[in-house]
Amino acid sequence: NFSVQMQLVQTLADMGRPKDALEHCERALELRPRSAEALRRLAALRMATGDMTGAVTAFKEALKIEPDNVVDLLMLAKLIARIGPREEAAALARRALDLEPGSAEAEVLLQLLGGRTKAEETDSGGGE
Repeated sequence: NFSVQMQLVQTLADMGRPKDALEHCERALELRPRSAEALRRLAALRMATGDMTGAVTAFKEALKIEPDNVVDLLMLAKLIARIGPREEAAALARRALDLEPGSAEAEVLLQLLGGRTKAEETDSGGGE
């Protein structure tokens, strides 16, 4: 069942066997395709196995189910920041900040991506 598959995923991942964990995660998703938890885990496992495009897809699927999940938004933003486009990453970080005003992680990420903040570059004074 789903719970058993997810427990196997966790155990295999803890044992440093991400490819095996990935197989069980995919089985879990066959049982419960709309599980944000399983999609989130799938994204992490895909990142661990070097499949960044697959990780992006899994995070986007999880966000269709839980669109206001700030943690997923930030994880996806960081991942996209690494592979592009940076504008999409900044938009995701901005959405996370809108959902969780004052999120230091979202603010720093947005600033690093050139999407502003640090109090919107000191209220448009250009910063520095």
